[in-house]
Amino acid sequence: MTYMALSVIIVFSNNTVVNIYGFKNIAFFLLCQSVCTVFLMLIYPKFRKKIQKPSMEILSSCLLNVANVFFGVSAASELNIAMFSSLRRFSILFTLIAQYRFLDVKPTKPVIYSVVLMILGSFIAAGNDMTFNLAGYILVMIANILTTSSQIVTQKALVVYCKTSILFWSAVVATILFGITCQNPSKFQYWGNGGFRLAFCLSLCLGFLINYYATMTIEKNSALTLAVAGSFKDAICGIGVGFVTTYDFSWMNFTGLQISAISSMFYVIAMEQQKKQQKKIIGILG
Repeated sequence: MTYMALSVIIVFSNNTVVNIYGFKNIAFFLLCQSVCTVFLMLIYPKFRKKIQKPSMEILSSCLLNVANVFFGVSAASELNIAMFSSLRRFSILFTLIAQYRFLDVKPTKPVIYSVVLMILGSFIAAGNDMTFNLAGYILVMIANILTTSSQIVTQKALVVYCKTSILFWSAVVATILFGITCQNPSKFQYWGNGGFRLAFCLSLCLGFLINYYATMTIEKNSALTLAVAGSFKDAICGIGVGFVTTYDFSWMNFTGLQISAISSMFYVIAMEQQKKQQKKIIGILG
């Protein structure tokens, strides 16, 4: 629930920064987020003591995490909130397939049906997109592939490494890469605007929190559960986008978003039933 709540807030704060105020220097934006994460993890002893030495396995996870965030925020800068949220649902289907292929996780029929309904909702929403942007669609699909790859690799890495190590080294890698590639942001005209400053600082703090809770969700549940948890925020985003100037409201688009969100609730119910059945089997065998 914490991850879903943070997802809702960061979607709106990021949209405010990159769309409403037009801050397009994505590399600098993500550099600030990663520096904030490194700083917070180093000053708190609870986090600092848990940081493990990096290896190729953990660095590959970090690189995928960084690429995932970059393309995700880049896509958000090209699309309105509703379509961004809708198209990101395809990562759920990709994750379902990847878990079966690489982790030998076989989903139950209720889980498959709920995921199919989520994708159907995304198709309905995308079918009536009044602000079609090809570049945005390409970026968000790349982000979906990277999201799946990142979550699967992270789930494997968590067998050996703790979530604190993965989060810290991801931030370090991001700091290096974005520090090299970012442009000088001094010419941006809204640095003195109080609303922009608030949204910018909020996004920095949320960047750390959402990455921490995302890794925790994968650690305690699965990559697919994390993907579906993100879908639940569509219900709130779908209601909230009516107040955002970058969104052209339509009932077909709105309906598609809500189908996707409601389907995510069916997924949660299906997963809870599956866990109960597994516990019963373990109890009988034990």
